[in-house]
Amino acid sequence: MTDSDSQVTINTAGGQINVCGAAAGTPISVYDIRGMVRVPQFEATDATETIEVAHGEVLLVRVGSRTFKVML
Repeated sequence: MTDSDSQVTINTAGGQINVCGAAAGTPISVYDIRGMVRVPQFEATDATETIEVAHGEVLLVRVGSRTFKVML
């Protein structure tokens, strides 16, 4: 899925979430469907950030001010 405003793209494969196109310094964090933190906030440093998570979950990925719902 792609955010048309910022051109951030989220891809999933197996137990990975790939965040592409986030500007350096953009905060990224991952939450479960209940809002519990799964991956604490960190700042994007590269054009693509890869986040390792458990396979078979529905997660919320927050990139800057946008939130994406993904299923692995």
